[in-house]
Amino acid sequence: MSFSALRVGLSVVLAMLLPGQLLAADSASAMLYTNGAAWINGATVPKSAAVFSGDIVQTRPDSSAHLNASGSSVMVLADSLVKFEGSAVEIEHGAVRVSTGQGLATHAGEVTV
Repeated sequence: MSFSALRVGLSVVLAMLLPGQLLAADSASAMLYTNGAAWINGATVPKSAAVFSGDIVQTRPDSSAHLNASGSSVMVLADSLVKFEGSAVEIEHGAVRVSTGQGLATHAGEVTV
């Protein structure tokens, strides 16, 4: 077998395996459970929905939402707007209650907790 044929064969095998490895990578996501009306990126959430990095979660004055991420829990309190960033949440306005064992950061303006 020539070196060129071996190189082509190896390239084909790697091209077939690599996309599967990329799909198996950990993505920054969480599950959102609502108590009352809530929105993700302006769309109404039924009782639960998946949330991904960059998504904005908003609650009404009479509702709350609970984000469950891997090793972390975020309670988005009433009348709040929060951006989920995978390894952090950014509070635009309102309040959250965070419990984490994975070091989930919380940003409020210039302050990071």
